[in-house]
Formats: sequence, C-alpha cells, structure tokens
Amino acid sequence: MGIASARDHIYRYIWSYDACDPDQPRVRFRHYLQIMTMVGRDLLDGMVSLRSMGLVYTTLLSIVPLLAISLALLKGFGLHDQLEPTLVNLLVPLGESSVMLASRIVIFVDNVKIGLLGALGSVLLMFTIMSLIHKVESALNHTWRLQYSGNLIQRISNYLSVLLVVPVLMFSAVVITASSSSKLFLNMVTRIPYLDVVIEIGGKFTPYVLIVGAFIFIYMVVPNTRVYIRSAIFGALIAGLLWKIAAVLFGWFIDYSTNYTAIYSGFAIFLMLIIWIYLGWVIVLTGSSFAYYHQYPQRLKWRRGDFHLSARMREQLVFQLMVNIARHQDRQSSMSTTVDNLARYQRVPVEVIRRMINCLEADALILSSNDRPHYYLPARSSDSIRLVDILRCARRAEDNRQRGSLYCDSAVASVLEDIESEYECRLGEQTLADFINHNSA
Repeated sequence: MGIASARDHIYRYIWSYDACDPDQPRVRFRHYLQIMTMVGRDLLDGMVSLRSMGLVYTTLLSIVPLLAISLALLKGFGLHDQLEPTLVNLLVPLGESSVMLASRIVIFVDNVKIGLLGALGSVLLMFTIMSLIHKVESALNHTWRLQYSGNLIQRISNYLSVLLVVPVLMFSAVVITASSSSKLFLNMVTRIPYLDVVIEIGGKFTPYVLIVGAFIFIYMVVPNTRVYIRSAIFGALIAGLLWKIAAVLFGWFIDYSTNYTAIYSGFAIFLMLIIWIYLGWVIVLTGSSFAYYHQYPQRLKWRRGDFHLSARMREQLVFQLMVNIARHQDRQSSMSTTVDNLARYQRVPVEVIRRMINCLEADALILSSNDRPHYYLPARSSDSIRLVDILRCARRAEDNRQRGSLYCDSAVASVLEDIESEYECRLGEQTLADFINHNSA
C-alpha cells in the first residue's frame, strides 16, 4: 500500500463517520479523531498563534495591575501571603529563576499603593486589567465564530466575575498543595490508617482539578454564547493536560538551554517568560477550540471555513428556518428555536444559521426573544408572511449591498425579472400558515 493510498484510507476512516446522524452507532474514538484533526488545522492556520502573541503583549502590560488587584482581594480572604508561592508555581517551568522572578514581581506589586492612586489612577488600573480580559474575550469569541460581543453591562459583569473567581482558584491550588505537604499536617494524618496515602494523592490531583475548574469557568463565562458544561469540561480537561505536559517539556528545555543564557545573559529569563506566557495562551485557546467542536459536531462535516452557499442551499436553509420557527410558535413542535437547536436540526454550522437569521431579521420576518439563550419567533402572524417573501429573502441573502454595483445587460435583467415573476405565479398568495397547515394534515 502506497503512502497516498494509506492517506486516503485514513481520511475515509476518519471522515466517513457522521456524529450528527442518529442512525449511525456512536463511535467516540472517530468523533474525537475528527475534533483533533480540526483543532490541528486551526493551529496550522496561524490565527491561534497570532492571537496568542497579541495576548502576550497585553498580559505583560497588565500583569502588575492584575496582581495588585488580586493582592488586594486576597487580603480580604487572608491569603495574601500566597501570592509569591502561586507565582512560583505558575512560573515553575522557568526553573530556578522562577523564585527570583516571582520575588521581584511581588516586590514591585507591593510598591503599588492602590489607595494613593486617586480616582483617575484607579480607573486607569482597572482599564488595563479589563483590556486584558477584553482581549481574551475577543480571542475566545473568534474561536467560537462569534461576530459580536454582548452588551456592556453583561460584559463588565463577566469581567468582574473572572477577576474574582480565577485568582481564588489558582491561589487555592497552591494553598492546598502547601498544606498537604506541611509537616504538622502530615503528622496529624499519619495517625489514621491509609489517610496519609489518600491525602498525598489528593494533594497531587487537587491543584490540577482547580486549574481545570479555572479553565471551565473561563470557557463558560467569557465567550458571548451559551457554552454547555460538558463541552467546557471536555475542553478544560484537555487544556489542563496540555498545561501540565507543556510545563514539564518547557522545564526540560530550560534545563538544557544553557546556550540561551550565554547569548542573552540577564535578558534570557525575560525571554523565557514571554515564551511561557505565549504557550499558556496557545493552550487556553486550544482548549476552547476543543470545546467548540465538541459542542457543535455538525461543524466537523463542514471542514472548510468559508461556508459558501449556493442559491438553492440558501433557499432551503431560510425556508426550513421559517417553517421550524412557525411550527414552534403554533405549538406544532416542541423544539425550542434557539440558534443551537436550529443548527443541530439542519446539520449545518451554527455560524451559517446565524447568517441566515440575520437576513430574516433584516427583512422583518422574525425577531428574537429577550430570554437567555435567545429563541426566535415570527415577527408577525404566519398567515401574513408570504412564501414568496421568504424565498426572496433567501435570494437576497448576503448581497452585502453590492448587487447594484454589478453591471447587467437589459436582456439579462429581463430574464431575471421573468424568474421573479415565476415565483409570484407559482406561489401566488400562499402564506407560511397555509404551507404548515397543509403539510401537517
């Protein structure tokens, strides 16, 4: 068997499986192979790397204000003494230099007197921190193929929750690790049979669980969409595993990279810090990609990212969307008409459904509810929505106001007008309600 034929065989084995087909038996292994292939393709595409580089720059600008705010918060919990051990734990891949670097950062943070900054200084401090979380939100929204952020109040609320919860989880991981290894604690638990073994194992795994919990929280709160808990856990487990593997490998790299120290001298530790921050953000975004493909298995069959639709495909999508929305409104279907459910029903990527929904909203055929998550309903009664108007909306979808700039001979324009007239003649005054009543009988 040649290399080309082996590659084709592997390709068919991976992609012949359809996770969205209810008639196919569940094969988790092939499903996960598809997810890993798509995540790998995203990494090779370069956008994950590019956004991680941007996050490195923002992180370096906001690291001191972020730690200053975290220190002020931790003082309220009585955990402010754990700031330096936490930094050492996060920077442990940097080797022996992590202790020195963490100590210098803590000294610098202690010199930041938040109470002496005044109103303007405090606002600038918070703005620097919020800009980092905003960058993270933008990167995760790109991973989830989202075009718009949420409203300002919701975003500020999410930012503050991330600022409060994530540092507490990270510091708790260090506190538990330190507590489980203290002599006093070990002397107490050794008196109880087998408890010392349980504590030792728990002390090793609990920090990992808390770090995974921080990833889960970020994946569920920061993106401007509803992320299912199972998908967030799936992505966070992989991100946590990658974090541990990267820490070990990077630590080995530091130990055997004496040439870099000779070349860059005192600047070497700063260079290694930048590389480690970059790898950390790559891992965060990679875990988010795993969560995205896990939540939307229909995206796996659409391997290209451009999603070009023919006129017939747009008509089919828009018509089926209106039928599903009207059936739910008339209580003929129990499926809630959220974007996720509509995409799952038609087995297309959720971003394609969003594009068609935007067209229907622009033509005032549907509107969204105020619920979270939003569901969609007809903008007016189904017996006043003509089928020809729905199909015209589909034909005009994604014109981007450029159709008028295209030159068209009068003869060509005449034929296109005849086609439009055929729509009118064929469908007449049939409404969406007529279609649903006729096909439900």
